[in-house]
Amino acid sequence: MSRVAARSCGVASRIARHRALPAVVGAIAVWVSVAIIGDGSVFGTLRSGATVGAFVALTGLGQLFVIAAGNGNIDLSVPYVLTLSAYVASGLVNGHNAAVVPAALAVVGIGALIGAVNATLILALELPPIVGTLAVGFVVETIYLEVSPHVQGNVGSFVGTVATGGVG
Repeated sequence: MSRVAARSCGVASRIARHRALPAVVGAIAVWVSVAIIGDGSVFGTLRSGATVGAFVALTGLGQLFVIAAGNGNIDLSVPYVLTLSAYVASGLVNGHNAAVVPAALAVVGIGALIGAVNATLILALELPPIVGTLAVGFVVETIYLEVSPHVQGNVGSFVGTVATGGVG
């Protein structure tokens, strides 16, 4: 066996021992490719990823609470509730920073209402959580698909600044 072949076997065995390594290498390749194809800014890509990652982390923490509080169940209505909340918030704020707090309260109320419906289906009707939350999710999806063509607005400069880390 030549040195090159022996070396490639060594690399292959390392990759086999570290199962996450191919995913990390792939993620780095995608990151560099996006930076090259896009505006050429590697750090701009990282900043965008960090902004989105903050929201994904908050969603993950919410799912962690659901899983930890119950017996390992998950809430499949979360993406639908988030989308409906985004439509409601942008429609209520509509570029006016003074409307951020009332919109946030409305969104929390929507989340609480949908959570109560989920709990009722699961506890009172004894539906499996995966079935109950998915059903509620589909109802919420129908609502935002009907509402979305009529919502015109944006979340305003304050929310945009907070979301992109410009505060402080």
